[in-house]
Amino acid sequence: MEFYSLPKEYHNVHKTCFELIRQIEEFVVGEEYQFLRVSHTPLTEEEMKQLEACGDIWVFLKQNREDQFYTLLKKQLVLGLLMDFCYFMQESMECSKKMRLVVSYSLLRRPLVDNLKLLLRILLDDEFYDEFVKNDDYDPVSMKEEALKEMLNATDKIRVTKTITGEFIYNCIYEKKNPDSIVNLSNKAIHPVTTRPWNKTGAMNLNFMYVKIDDVAKLWEHYYSFLPVILLFYSELFNMAIFGLFQDEVDMELYPKRLERLAKIMGRVYSHSNK
Repeated sequence: MEFYSLPKEYHNVHKTCFELIRQIEEFVVGEEYQFLRVSHTPLTEEEMKQLEACGDIWVFLKQNREDQFYTLLKKQLVLGLLMDFCYFMQESMECSKKMRLVVSYSLLRRPLVDNLKLLLRILLDDEFYDEFVKNDDYDPVSMKEEALKEMLNATDKIRVTKTITGEFIYNCIYEKKNPDSIVNLSNKAIHPVTTRPWNKTGAMNLNFMYVKIDDVAKLWEHYYSFLPVILLFYSELFNMAIFGLFQDEVDMELYPKRLERLAKIMGRVYSHSNK
């Protein structure tokens, strides 16, 4: 692995973060999870005529096989989120190695700020699927602060890693009063000027435009402090999606093995940080 400009003190954490993303990527490319990418269902001769008449597999399934329609919908949603997450996070980390921190933080916006809300709805919001299918004005990423906090806190009861709380994740990603939250830093990375009182650019300044060496050092420190925790949190949510929503198709014996690997990976993070 080429580290380019990344200081040596972050090499081990970077490799660990990359490993965590690779484990999530297994859901996208691994043979054991091929059911996410390819679905089969036999059709009778009459059903073939119905499919040909309506001309759309989604319409056909919704009208004739609603259970399969929602299963396929869940697969497409989860697979899309998995691919999005890997693409954006891998590129963000690549830019970090090259000292392009403004790009790194820009790329964190979609997977960490927006797509997390989608994943939470898929896992915890009973009304999400009907709204998503029937309402063309529905914005699942639009969520009130209290509802988002409740959903994040609800994950505390079903995740294995109890030390990472929903409250911590909210503060790390969404808290507007926290200048180092991802929502604030990604806003600054995307926009040359931010005018909100809690994230104001200030006079004679442009966000991330005049970054000095000391500023880069602080951004690297922040990036590699929060990233392993966020990735572990996301790993657990994706595990819950795969092994919770698709129990009939996935090999459930893979679940404890994934948890063991997560524990080993995170153990290396903490051992390096104590040296």
